[in-house]
This record gives sequence, structure tokens and C-alpha cells, in this order.
Amino acid sequence: MSRPIAVLDANVLYGIVPTDLLITLAIEGVYRPHWTDAICDEAIRNIGDRHVLATAVTVGAEAS
Repeated sequence: MSRPIAVLDANVLYGIVPTDLLITLAIEGVYRPHWTDAICDEAIRNIGDRHVLATAVTVGAEAS
């Protein structure tokens, strides 16, 4: 029996909990994950934006 294919969008590749769950299920053979370069680029951008925001908040807190 062939496994279903699921497209993983950037919103599920962004957080560690959903990413871990979905990749674990794929490793276990529940489904075959698929994503595009554009989806990966969006996830990476979101991670970078979050890092920049966290850094700004931390620097702001240290300045207070």
C-alpha cells in the first residue's frame, strides 16, 4: 500500500513541536512529506524574523 503524500506548509515547519511530530510520523511511514523551495524559504524567513524580534526584546530589556 502506498503512503499518502502531505504537503507541509511553512506554518507547520516553523514551530519545533509540529515539525517534530510530522517528521516523526513520516519516519514511521505514516505518510510521505513534501515541501517546495518556496515553503522552505518562507519557514526560514519566519525563523529569522522571530530571532530578530527576540534579539531586539532581549537587548531592550538589558538596556532598561
